[in-house]
Amino acid sequence: MVSLLRGQSSPGEGGMTIFGHLAELRMRLVRMLLAVAAGSIVILIFYDQFLRFLTQPYRNICSTRPDFNCDGTLFTLGPIEGLTARMRIAGYGGLIIALPIIMWQLWKFIVPALNKQEKKYSIPFIVTSVILFLTGAWLAYWTLDKALEFLIAWSGAGVEQTYQISKYISLVAMMVLAF
Repeated sequence: MVSLLRGQSSPGEGGMTIFGHLAELRMRLVRMLLAVAAGSIVILIFYDQFLRFLTQPYRNICSTRPDFNCDGTLFTLGPIEGLTARMRIAGYGGLIIALPIIMWQLWKFIVPALNKQEKKYSIPFIVTSVILFLTGAWLAYWTLDKALEFLIAWSGAGVEQTYQISKYISLVAMMVLAF
């Protein structure tokens, strides 16, 4: 035990030292961050198309329900709100795009510590988790227009709907995480 704390593995163990584990963890974290950064760059490049996709449910409600007094436009209330909204969307999107790489890096870090029985159960668990997350995200987007319709209706008659882009993106992110 003392040799592990000093950064040396026991002679018969054949395992990594604590510093070896920390170095591997650092390498895996750097790869995850690079994947998120690459995904964020992709979202920034296609930002207008991605924003149009995210705001489509709101625009659909505004066009089909004239009694809601909205035109489907999002507003910014500060000089840097547009920039922060763009960065938030790029960050969330980059994280979602990088999710397979993040999961793979976590798997490669954890798998050496698992025994054969644990490895057998972990593959179906990971596959099921990814499928359920993607299904929940799709369900959140599919029900976004119904949620917006409910929220707009509850604001009362004669209330004009003008949303900040940052508040709208926060609503979408909360729904995806909740579902």
